[in-house]
Amino acid sequence: MWDGNGNDAPGFPSQDPADWSSRTAALACHERLVWLFRATSATDVMVVQAGSRDAARRAVHELNNLSGEALAEWTESTGVTGIRLTPRGRRLCVALLTLRVEHERLLNRFGEAFADDIRLLDRVAVRTSARNQFLARVVSRPKGTLREEILLELAGRRFIKVAITHESVLALGLKPGLEVVALVKASSVDLCFGGGGRIGGDQNRLTGSIAHVVSAGNTAEVAVDLGSGLTGIALIEGPAAARAKVGQRATLSFPSDCVIIGRVA
Repeated sequence: MWDGNGNDAPGFPSQDPADWSSRTAALACHERLVWLFRATSATDVMVVQAGSRDAARRAVHELNNLSGEALAEWTESTGVTGIRLTPRGRRLCVALLTLRVEHERLLNRFGEAFADDIRLLDRVAVRTSARNQFLARVVSRPKGTLREEILLELAGRRFIKVAITHESVLALGLKPGLEVVALVKASSVDLCFGGGGRIGGDQNRLTGSIAHVVSAGNTAEVAVDLGSGLTGIALIEGPAAARAKVGQRATLSFPSDCVIIGRVA
């Protein structure tokens, strides 16, 4: 990682383009941006060798998609193939490095408790359209297969499975102990009345008591209190929507491939 003084900290990729596909995918987008800033500070364009071009292109697309504007661009002009930061991308890097210097000063002043508070603020500041958003911890170790099945632990010793590609495992840097955010759309969640909170096959099951029901016609949004401060949301239609009552025991069920994993940078 960048140390705020223009140096690479241990574990951060070197400027060798060959490192791009094997190590840089695991970095958060802002870390890649700062790395590019350093790598292109003298030459304007970071040359990418043929074997790393697909991964490098994906990184450029991801940076630009998440920002909503062009922070980096792929260039194949004048015999040079590689990545160039846009003026906006360079300005953002300067702002990021300035913030890191101030962050270090605050850490030195207030101690590690301040860092914990900042990490918590980062988590609660995330906003998505997914009605189910769970802080989780990675339990299982990825096996290196094309389709990975990762086990996550939620609060209260509850577990869910997530099916993702190995490429996503590398991009997120998933490993046991890492904190992530698990997202599930309410429309992907089935609700059945009664218990049965064990995981079976590719289906995740979380059991609790119905805490709140919002109905509109033959559709209902059902909030289920799962305990340990967790609440699950299901959007149901038809006869089941009319049956949902506060206080009933209910189980939320959703496939492992409907879970999206995110991590705080």
